[in-house]
Amino acid sequence: MDSYATFDGLFTPVIIDYHKVDFRKTAHESDMDHTKLNCPPFSEEDAKMIRSTRIRVGRNLADYPLGPGITKE
Repeated sequence: MDSYATFDGLFTPVIIDYHKVDFRKTAHESDMDHTKLNCPPFSEEDAKMIRSTRIRVGRNLADYPLGPGITKE
């Protein structure tokens, strides 16, 4: 958090430009209630095969890959 505060003048305009939302004026809301999802049901046969699921989200800035997108170059 210290580095974010130190470089706020750099990070904030980049974040606002990328997401097209001024996060300083809005609140992020997460609703993790799976019962509110509108998904087609799985067939009984398919549903028997599902043990668990995983969702992964990755982000990259143009010309600045993060995480799995990093290369030696």
